[in-house]
Amino acid sequence: MFVEMRLVWLWVMLVLVSECYGCLEKERIALLQIKASIHNPNRNTVETWEEAWKGEATTDCCGWEGVKCNTKTGRVIQLSLIVEHIIYWRLEDRCLNVSMFLPFEELESLDLSNNGLQGCLENNEGFEKLARLSNLQLLDLTGNSFNNSILSTLGGLTSLKSLYLGANNLEGTINIDALKHLNNLEELDFSSNRLDGFTTHSDFERLSVLSKLKVLTLAGNLFSHSIISSLNAFPSLKTLDLSNNAINGSIMEEFRNMSNLEELDLGSTSLDDIKGLERLSLLSNLKVLKLDNNILSNSILSSLSGLSSLKTLHLSNSNLRGSIDIGGKSLNINCFTYS
Repeated sequence: MFVEMRLVWLWVMLVLVSECYGCLEKERIALLQIKASIHNPNRNTVETWEEAWKGEATTDCCGWEGVKCNTKTGRVIQLSLIVEHIIYWRLEDRCLNVSMFLPFEELESLDLSNNGLQGCLENNEGFEKLARLSNLQLLDLTGNSFNNSILSTLGGLTSLKSLYLGANNLEGTINIDALKHLNNLEELDFSSNRLDGFTTHSDFERLSVLSKLKVLTLAGNLFSHSIISSLNAFPSLKTLDLSNNAINGSIMEEFRNMSNLEELDLGSTSLDDIKGLERLSLLSNLKVLKLDNNILSNSILSSLSGLSSLKTLHLSNSNLRGSIDIGGKSLNINCFTYS
């Protein structure tokens, strides 16, 4: 009897160890199904899973490249299916089956960047299916071929904190009202698309429910000067990147309501002046200001005197000439670039 009890306890311990230190069988199967469905001629992380599956010491999918598990539960919490070398391509006549990711019930981060995925979604259902994954906090769709319609499938992912849509086929004036329910969103990236505006300013007023949004990246689009005043709807914004857009002209007081802003990038936006910033004492938290590759003059420094918290200032390739005297300016700059 004693021997039998010991065998029972040994079996229980083996089960517990397999549950805590190895991935679940259904999740391992799901990973192999993903590999069979998402194939890229350019090597990506899933191409290493078959090698791992064949190796005796690496059958635990928690040790596979791009897969991270919770050490206590053995459940997959991070999936990174990124293509290591960015060579854009397209999936011909194939749709993304979003249901493949539903077995990963504790998934927190899903990276599908640089896979060349199109807006074709199986059964006409999109990423709204992922709303069942209540722990999902990060979704990275950078470097794919999704168009504007992708936004309508993302509005139900209310647990998201970070959403990356850079380098896709988003273009023109888009309606992002579909994202207004993402109340936990802290970071939003629309960079390197062909966007020139949003539907109306009233859309931004409705989007003020995005009270937790801290980082907004709009670099590399076709936005004009008029976009700036619209961004005042995001009261918690700390980092704003508008570089490589067609802002043009001078910046006046459009940033007056962004009192929490700590980093502002206006590089390569064809600015020729930033008059009015000297009156923006409300930007008391601004620590980093990037104005590289613009058409400014030496008088820029006097316009910055009201930015009392400024520590990093970038003015490279901005047409400044001769000598610059910053000794009499009330600036607290630890890092200053000027070339």
